Amino acid sequence: MILKQIFALIALPVFVFAQNKPLNLTLPNNFKNYVNAPISAPNNPSSDNVIINVRHNSVMFQNWAEKFCDSTAESFLKTYGSYQVHCFKSMNDNNHADDQKKSELNAKFQLDFVRELSGFIRVTITNLQQTDTNIANKTGWLIEGNQQFSAVLENRLQESKFALTHMNLIRDAFVDLALENKKINPSIRSHEENYKLLINNPDWSKETRQYLMAGTLLAATLSFGWYGYHNLSNNVPDYDYSNFTETLKNKIRLGSMVRYDDNSIKTNFNHSLAGFSYYAECRGSGLTALQSYLCAVAGSTVWEGIIEYREVFSINDQIFTAHGGALLGEAAHQMGRYLFKKGPSWLKKSLGQLWSQPKHAANTINKAFFAGVNGDLDSDESDLSGKFEIEMGTVRYSNGKSEKIVGLKNETVLIDNWDSAGSNSGFTKDVTSTTLNFEAPMNEILSNYKLFAKVVVAAYHQKQITESTNGDLNGYKFFVGPSAALEIRNTETNFHNDFMGITHIAGATAQITNYYKGFKITSTLDFWGDSYMMKSFNIEEYKSSNNPQNIVRTLGDFDYYHGFGYTSKGQVIVEYGKWSVGASYQASNATNTNSRQRDHGQQLTELNITDQLRTIEVFVQRNITDNLSVKFAVENYKRSGQIQNFGEKTDSVNKYKFMITYHF
Repeated sequence: MILKQIFALIALPVFVFAQNKPLNLTLPNNFKNYVNAPISAPNNPSSDNVIINVRHNSVMFQNWAEKFCDSTAESFLKTYGSYQVHCFKSMNDNNHADDQKKSELNAKFQLDFVRELSGFIRVTITNLQQTDTNIANKTGWLIEGNQQFSAVLENRLQESKFALTHMNLIRDAFVDLALENKKINPSIRSHEENYKLLINNPDWSKETRQYLMAGTLLAATLSFGWYGYHNLSNNVPDYDYSNFTETLKNKIRLGSMVRYDDNSIKTNFNHSLAGFSYYAECRGSGLTALQSYLCAVAGSTVWEGIIEYREVFSINDQIFTAHGGALLGEAAHQMGRYLFKKGPSWLKKSLGQLWSQPKHAANTINKAFFAGVNGDLDSDESDLSGKFEIEMGTVRYSNGKSEKIVGLKNETVLIDNWDSAGSNSGFTKDVTSTTLNFEAPMNEILSNYKLFAKVVVAAYHQKQITESTNGDLNGYKFFVGPSAALEIRNTETNFHNDFMGITHIAGATAQITNYYKGFKITSTLDFWGDSYMMKSFNIEEYKSSNNPQNIVRTLGDFDYYHGFGYTSKGQVIVEYGKWSVGASYQASNATNTNSRQRDHGQQLTELNITDQLRTIEVFVQRNITDNLSVKFAVENYKRSGQIQNFGEKTDSVNKYKFMITYHF
């Protein structure tokens, strides 16, 4: 299984449809006929009950309903004798008197037939074992009645490879039956022959198709990248090796190719967008967050190791592409889910496309080549709560300059019923919370921005909240768990043209919210170990008085260095009625690394550099309506840089922001 998954993720899938191989199922010895068994609540909670619900829209079909119900139940019982099958027959326009009886059954599975005046039967399958019956385990097909229905259905059920509670079992049976009778509605399924070959092939499970979808999209992206990279002349100066033989020799020399590259900072920032693409394609194919992260790692590794085979294997590209891109991808994925659940239609059609487009691409391939249906690749995901805000306003600097800015903020928590009263605790082994913040001047959105994406990858959570008679909440809730983040700051054009890219590789996040007498107080703490692409705040002064010829190219040409460090961050927000006040603090510390630079073979001047970033922000916000508010904030941005045996430089600037915020 592992090898198959890895192959499907990396290699271009070969679409070969296997021949049907029916499974010969043996009927149980204790076979009993439970057709129209008495309706009563089962005493044994593990009882295996199946509901068959037959509805029709004319008294002319009453006899048909009796026969259809009996023959369908008989087919099920002959194939799965250990299940109790309960049949219900009624008109479509009745008061659903049988619904109460159905609710008394601990049913695992429900099969609904609705016969229309046209003579077609709509088939819907519901797996009642799922907590949410509205997920994509329902499907509808139009078939016409058949005199040999019972015998044909029994044969189809026996040939199927799926368990009884799997929706594909019934879908396969009825679709195959419909294809045989040529009565399927072509608007529902257009690739009938592909589907007929597909349905009884045990290799094409949902999981396999998810990996094939991800592998197909990833292979297409990398193939396009291969063509572009090797046909653009501006890539030639980056070649470190003249041919494949020289490259192979360096690969054999135990990592001599593994280096920090010396590209421009803009080029390196863009690698996180490539990682975002890899991650989004796999996430849109229905893979989990962990599987999609491995997909981003695989895509980045193929790019660095195979497509760019004439270049060094870039350490910083691997970190920013695989790790940073995955963090950005998951934060955008959860933002898309939030928008599609709670946002207006115009947001779904704009920012929501970050989430829906990879899914659309995966569904298109799924339907065209693997005969799936929309949504049948989706993985079950938990409930989510949070907020989404769009901000517009002005910022004035203490040096007198000003600019108009626009931003968005999204925070999600993926814990069921997180915002309601109640008591619970537990440990989530999947993504627990995400944050995605973006801010930029209106006239330089793509080139001059500040981006922050955070993912809490798992967490322990606890909640003890009660609700008073007047609706006020009292109590607390918190979660704490491992987290990681991506931060790109390229907005300080008014402040020494400062810039930095930080991958907060790993750390922890804790958030606690207290409710008391109408107050809501939310405190968040973060701590991470970091990988930096940081501008040296003191490098201009160094180069003005020293020969920069022998320092690494990133410093000599672009003023930044690769390094490591750590970040601590805290925030407190107090809400009461229509007012909110808050304060935040961040401290990031970076130290450069002189090892494994791309300038191997040269005698370099080793500089020992450290840099610090400190930001403090306070704000006050007033809600005008339920969705609209105004906010005033003051931020102090302080930077300092030291070069050992040379000197230190420190400076700071205050920002005064006035923002109008719209909440969703």
